[in-house]
Amino acid sequence: MADINFDCPHCGHNLDVNERGAGLTVACPECSKNIQIPVPELRVSDIVFNCGSCGQPLKAAPDIAGQLIDCPVCKKPTEIPFPPRPTPPTPTRPAARSTPIPKPPSQSQVPGFGTSNPAAPVATSPDLSTDNRSHITCQSSGGAGLGWFLSAVGIAAIIGGLILNSRYTDQENKWKDRWEKDTSSTYAYKQWKGAQAKGGDMLFLAVSGGFVIALGGWLITRKKS
Repeated sequence: MADINFDCPHCGHNLDVNERGAGLTVACPECSKNIQIPVPELRVSDIVFNCGSCGQPLKAAPDIAGQLIDCPVCKKPTEIPFPPRPTPPTPTRPAARSTPIPKPPSQSQVPGFGTSNPAAPVATSPDLSTDNRSHITCQSSGGAGLGWFLSAVGIAAIIGGLILNSRYTDQENKWKDRWEKDTSSTYAYKQWKGAQAKGGDMLFLAVSGGFVIALGGWLITRKKS
C-alpha cells in the first residue's frame, strides 16, 4: 500500500508514514508533539471497513479482498471484506395509457327513434268519478295521538304523587319518633305535622289532577276512534 506524506503542523518536519496508520495520533519524531496522521482521499476502488476486534477504520485495495491482515492498532488479524456488488437498475415500464371507452348512443341520438324515455300512459279507473271522490274522507291521527299523550301525562302525575307522598311519609315518621322521645320539642312537633299535611296535599293534588288529565285523554281517544 502507498505511504502517506505530510508535514508536522507544529515544526513543519516532513513525515512519511504507512497508509495503515491513517487517522492515528502519534508523536512527531522531531518536536515530540502529538499529531494526527491525515486520512488520504479514498479511491473509488478502495474497500473501507472496520477492524473486527477494535473497530479501527481501515481500507484496502480490492485485489486483496478476502485475505487476513494484521490491524495496525490492535495487531489482531482481521479479514478484508469483498466490495458490495452494484445493484442493477430496475427496468421501468411506461405507464399504460388509458383509452376512454365511448358511451353507446342513446335512443334519442339514433335516427328513426323519438324521445329516449316516452311518457307512460296514465291508467284510469272507471270506478273513481268526481262524485265518488267527494265522499272519501281521511281521518287524522293527530287527535288520537293527543289523547294518548294526555293519558300518559295523567298516569305519570299519579305515580309522581305517590312517590312524593312516600317521601313525606318517611319524614313524618322520622319527626314523629323524635317528638315521642321528647314531647317538649315544639320544633319536632311542627315538622311532623307539616310533613303530614304536605304529604296529604301532594297526594290529593297529584291523584286528582292526574286522574282528570288521564280521563280527558281517554275521552279524546275514544271520540277520534
